[in-house]
Amino acid sequence: MPRLLLLALLAASCSKHPQHWWEARNACPEGATLRGEPKPDSVPVSAPRTEPLPPEEKQSYLDAWQVYCAIEEPPGRPQRHGRATAWYGNGQMNSELLWEQGRIVRLSAWDELGRRTMDYDCSPAGDQQPCEGTATYWHEDGVKAMEGGLRKRKRHGQWSEWDEQGQLIGQVVFEDGQPGPMTVSSSRFLVEHSFFEADLFVASDDVELPSSASRGSPRLAVNLVVGQERLSVDGVALLRLSPQADGAAAISATEKRGQLVMRLYDSLAEKMESTKLIAQASGQEIDRRLLIQADRDLTYAVLREVLYTAGQAQFDRFLLLVSNPAFQLPPRSGPERLQGQRLPRAVEVELPVIGPPQIVDGQLVWPNEPSLRISGQGYALVEGDATQVIPCLQQGCPDAESYDAATLNKALAAARQTQPDARHLIVAPSSEIPYQVIVHALDAAREDSAQLDEEGRPLALFPRVVLAGGAD
Repeated sequence: MPRLLLLALLAASCSKHPQHWWEARNACPEGATLRGEPKPDSVPVSAPRTEPLPPEEKQSYLDAWQVYCAIEEPPGRPQRHGRATAWYGNGQMNSELLWEQGRIVRLSAWDELGRRTMDYDCSPAGDQQPCEGTATYWHEDGVKAMEGGLRKRKRHGQWSEWDEQGQLIGQVVFEDGQPGPMTVSSSRFLVEHSFFEADLFVASDDVELPSSASRGSPRLAVNLVVGQERLSVDGVALLRLSPQADGAAAISATEKRGQLVMRLYDSLAEKMESTKLIAQASGQEIDRRLLIQADRDLTYAVLREVLYTAGQAQFDRFLLLVSNPAFQLPPRSGPERLQGQRLPRAVEVELPVIGPPQIVDGQLVWPNEPSLRISGQGYALVEGDATQVIPCLQQGCPDAESYDAATLNKALAAARQTQPDARHLIVAPSSEIPYQVIVHALDAAREDSAQLDEEGRPLALFPRVVLAGGAD
């Protein structure tokens, strides 16, 4: 065969070999079709964004281009089945996945700089067998952050965690998603493992948590810290707070659009997208809880804006970290820097009703639910047409201890008797009310200290609380 003809045939053969998986003739499994739009090869990878994006542009940036296989099963309801690839708006690859009838089998993810952040592989062990595999996460510098086994799309077997220097800081054994005994001391594993922040359940240095009698355990969640000077998410500082004329810390108007704190929304929306991805991979419901560490002296004006922004990012349950002196690490347990330190507890509240409450004849009205107004004069408990005013113990309510939480507890116990079917207590603080005052009210609403149930525990009153937009 002539040399030129041989070279021509070789060139033709090479040209037919697809450069990308989606260009192959059988790119998708049988019954699935190729959808979406891949990033054109002509689009270069640029530097990542430095400014937060408006909410309406957030999703389009995270998945600027995506190509995937999908099936129509059941008809009219497409679900992903086969390979998928997505890119950020700066051209950097976001993720590569393998789907099986709407569930993720394998996943690799990168950040906007191209650094690998996560690998997930839970492949079926055989026909009709549960999937088994591993999940691995990395710190920004490429050091492994966490790794463990998977079974039935849940954590199973030993999970290990390392700090940024590669030092082992925690190990725990899971059984079908439930954590077992801890094998290496770590502040996070004392309660429940998390890969979000090194000291998730140890209060931030720039926050003095409100005191509380709560015994609730913190849970795995994105960690939002709001101090007197700055606000951060999972250890990343987002913005600084500025003092007002009265000395109270506030979020600058330049950081907000109405009550929406833009940079906070940008960060939380991205966290929620990651949470959804993990939920899809595990086959579990999306966890919409947010862990909040807020300084006890912050006013509700700041907290209201934070809660509203979190709600817009699709978080709807909030774990408020509090300090209970009864929960403290033993003097010789865990890392040296944590020995003798208090372990924060959590108070859970639900998605706030933001905006002015409905007021009829000067009273707050919440259909079929009791509501509690907290102002600079004390408490006002509203049940239908009746309002019980509980003034402060000292004129002008000079501090949190001057609010009459004991009398409020008795009033709420009576309210529970008259409204046994009420599901929530609506708490509506005024803007100037300190966070510590609100937490004391939540303590009073949790249980009846004067009555015990059949198991000898204080009788539950209104453990489900909704923080409202405020009564001013």
